[in-house]
Amino acid sequence: MLTIDQNTEQKEIVLKLLLDDRIRILNELMQDEPKSAIELHKTSGIDLNVIYRIIHKLDDNDFLNTSFNITPDGKKSYLYKSKLKSINAKYHKGVFDINLSLNS
Repeated sequence: MLTIDQNTEQKEIVLKLLLDDRIRILNELMQDEPKSAIELHKTSGIDLNVIYRIIHKLDDNDFLNTSFNITPDGKKSYLYKSKLKSINAKYHKGVFDINLSLNS
């Protein structure tokens, strides 16, 4: 389990990311096995452009593992797997305590 004990700004970034319903939906879809952006779009119905923006946000904050496959026609197909398994957040007397459980 990883405990975030950096500054309040970093903690607020984590909380803001997880307040977005679309991010939570995509995170759930990517928890067990890697998925392509197209698979995420087909499964969730979320616009593909939005999916790519969310992928970049999650990747920028180190919440994604990215891999790729070579398709039969020789193209790269990127796959995304969430590192985030669960989060516990607590606020008490002006102090944030955020614990993240990460996928292995």
